[in-house]
Amino acid sequence: MKPLPQKTRTVWVWADSHFGHTADGADWAARSARELFRNVGRPDYALVHAELRKKSVTLQLLWQEYKQAHPDGYQYSAFCFHYKEFKKTIEYAFRNTYKAGEKIFEKVMR
Repeated sequence: MKPLPQKTRTVWVWADSHFGHTADGADWAARSARELFRNVGRPDYALVHAELRKKSVTLQLLWQEYKQAHPDGYQYSAFCFHYKEFKKTIEYAFRNTYKAGEKIFEKVMR
């Protein structure tokens, strides 16, 4: 009968220089994710939304144009995610224009 393998435990030892200060003295570990990604060029989603109304313009086409202008920018999935989040903030209003007395609207309650 073979003996069972012993459980091993991995201990990670990090040098202070790994999480320490950078050359400019800024503490990398203290920065939040938003600060790290602030340099990414955020697209103007209002413009993206307006461009999508045009014929034969797709979200992928707009992303390709964005990616050419910002090579370190969002990948396609993140671009689409942020656009969908932007669309949730848009308030749509349905306006019916008609002449007074032309139509009758009645509420039916059951």
